[in-house]
Formats: sequence, C-alpha cells, structure tokens
Amino acid sequence: TKKGVKIIGVPEMFRDYDLEGKVLIEVGDKEINNIYDAKNLFNSMKGRNRAFSITMINEKGEREKLIKQ
Repeated sequence: TKKGVKIIGVPEMFRDYDLEGKVLIEVGDKEINNIYDAKNLFNSMKGRNRAFSITMINEKGEREKLIKQ
C-alpha cells in the first residue's frame, strides 16, 4: 500500500491495543498518508473518552480494524 504509516511507537493511552509494527491507514473516516496525519489525529483524540476506529495492515498483510467504544 502507498498510503499509511508504520507504527513504531504509540502514545501511552494506545499502548494496550497492540498497534506497534502495523501500518496505520485510517483513523475514523480520515485516511492516513503520512506521519503528520497520524500525529494530528492521535493528538486530537488525547484526553477524550469517545469512540474511535483504527484501520491498519498487520505484519501478514491482512487488514485489521480496531473499534473502541
């Protein structure tokens, strides 16, 4: 895939979600094209206790979706 960013570290509030090593391609309905997109979206979610979804590609090339409610 040409879009997305590989996750090598995550903010503390996301560490329990097993995201490291995967390629982040969408947060909610927003496509991730570069590290700045990812940082901006994660920063906008800090301190908010609301539902979100993260779409990523795992190490096997499979698409995964994490939904937090």
